[in-house]
Amino acid sequence: LEDLNSAIALDSTDAESYAARGQAFRLRRQYPRAVADFDKAIAIAPQNPAYWNGRCWIRAEMGKRLALALRDCTTAQHLSPKFAAAFDSRGLAHLRLRRYVRAIEDYTRAISLRSEYATSFFGRGLARLHLNRIADGRRDIRQARRIDPDIDDFYARMGVTGHGLAMPPGKRAKPRRDRQQAIPKDQFARR
Repeated sequence: LEDLNSAIALDSTDAESYAARGQAFRLRRQYPRAVADFDKAIAIAPQNPAYWNGRCWIRAEMGKRLALALRDCTTAQHLSPKFAAAFDSRGLAHLRLRRYVRAIEDYTRAISLRSEYATSFFGRGLARLHLNRIADGRRDIRQARRIDPDIDDFYARMGVTGHGLAMPPGKRAKPRRDRQQAIPKDQFARR
């Protein structure tokens, strides 16, 4: 954060620095600050779909202002129709809203564009389980775990589990220090 603050102080027109700092705030669960930084990135570079998607994901992750999250993801998709991350993020927003059929549609589209998204397989699996499509749901979750063995923890930290989509905040798993990793610069707007 110190480095990103310095970068922004040196050049307040660098959208990528705001997006990177927004991701740093997201990782620290400082969601309002994360959204504010993505607001600035979007104001500077409104044609960049990654910034719209980043703000969508943050809102979907925190489970608040989901209508705005859906709008952000849709904007990202209009700017870049083959941007798999935007379908993945919108799938999470639909999952949070318990719109399981729509979540499955978005996750399926994300997987068709980029088959290594563990989040898409896991989210689609949860949506399918909620629709009593047990075999399909379990298959998706197994695939997600093959791609990312820590995917269960990732969703649990957001409060999204296989037993329900609204885990009380006090029961959410806390990120362990040894699991916090630096994000490569090209992934800042993704997650």
